[in-house]
Formats: sequence, structure tokens, C-alpha cells
Amino acid sequence: MKRLIPLLAAALTLPCTALAANDGTLDTSSLGTLNINLTVTASKNIRISGFTDVALDFNRYEGAPAEDVQNICVYMDQPGTYNLNIVAATLSDTVNDFPYTYTYKDTNDANKVLRETVSDTDSSGDLQDLTPSQDANCSNGSPATFGLVLAGTPSVATEGTAEAIITMTVTPN
Repeated sequence: MKRLIPLLAAALTLPCTALAANDGTLDTSSLGTLNINLTVTASKNIRISGFTDVALDFNRYEGAPAEDVQNICVYMDQPGTYNLNIVAATLSDTVNDFPYTYTYKDTNDANKVLRETVSDTDSSGDLQDLTPSQDANCSNGSPATFGLVLAGTPSVATEGTAEAIITMTVTPN
């Protein structure tokens, strides 16, 4: 073991030569070499943005729905389509669950709408083959809208705050 440590230290101090192309020599046969470096990049990168936290204010005496609609930007750096998965948690305080509906609409295709109601259990939904924006800031128009509606007054509603998290995952095709 005592001999191995000085040998290892000596080996680490040896100069390393970088690999480089070598031409062959003039002879009856000649050998040339070259190195290949391949860099693989993702063919499609995608980003979802435009979210703002939602603060619904529900007045239980008026009974009007509490709503929020947001423009969502889904940008992809290459032409193509994307798939969407939404997982929505139950909106609840420490005692009560408050049913709500969420809607995701691809404004490039009016037929591609996801509408789910979340009541006492988490909910998830999927849409496929949606059209993203080719503009990173969606300044040419938002390719999607996301809406929330708390439609009715729960009979057990008391003053306070309820919370939930909605997760959206977009993946390029």
C-alpha cells in the first residue's frame, strides 16, 4: 500500500495529451486518425408560463360564482405539438371541501378543451396534440386559457381560507 500511493501521485502529475487528428505518413500503407465528438441536444424544448396565483373571494351571502381566467403561454422552440396533464388537488380548509371546476382551452383548436370538476378527491385530466406558440413570450396571442370557477356556496362554508395546488405538465410530441 505504501508503494501504491507514490505511484498514484506520480501518475496524476503526468501530462495528458488531448486527442487530435493525425495524418498518415508516406509509406506502402498509411494510417490516419480523427476524433469524433457528438453533442446531442434536445430536439424540442418546451415552457409553460403566465401563471398567477388565484385568490378567489367568495361572498357566501351573495352566492355568485367566484371565477378566474388566465392566459397561459406554452412555447416550444421547434415546430410540433404538445400533450398536457393537469392534476388538481381538492380545495379545502381544515374541515370542508369546496367543489370547483377548471377548464383548459387551446385557443388554436376550439375542439381541444379539458373541463374537470374537483369535489372531495383530487382530479386529473389529459389533452393531446395541442399547438404551442413559436413565440417565446406569446406576444402573437396566447395559445391557451386556464379558468377556475367556484360555482356554489357550500352549505358548511364558514369564514376562512381554503387552499389547493394545481400542477400542469406539458411535454412535446
